Amino acid sequence: KPATVREMLEQHRASKSCSGCHDRIDPLGFALEGFDAIGRYREKDESGLPLDTSGQVKSGAKFVGFEGLRDYLKTQDDQLTHHFSRKLIGFALGRQVLPTDKKLMEKIKADLAANNGHFSSAVLAIVQSRQFLNKRL
Repeated sequence: KPATVREMLEQHRASKSCSGCHDRIDPLGFALEGFDAIGRYREKDESGLPLDTSGQVKSGAKFVGFEGLRDYLKTQDDQLTHHFSRKLIGFALGRQVLPTDKKLMEKIKADLAANNGHFSSAVLAIVQSRQFLNKRL
């Protein structure tokens, strides 16, 4: 029986049907184990065992804790902006992102870059877009 969340997830990842997703998301989650479910800092898990907040992604990059994850994510800014834009467009329009949304994605990326990554600039780009203003109900 696994003693920690990390051990439980490593056991779960042993299944090929589960490892595809967990190999990508677990390292990020391990880095955030220093916080409980409502965001309070902690040094031990619910069982009183010390936390292992280290993570390693498929590319081989390693990090420890929130600070290490933050520093790693800074190196992935273009990829993060791309996926953030896709997900926000999909949510706002209630559909999948289409090839015709490419210009909107580029506008969101440019607006985020010009406005220090402020979320409001991405929202404004979407709500002022042709796709949003002409959305079928």
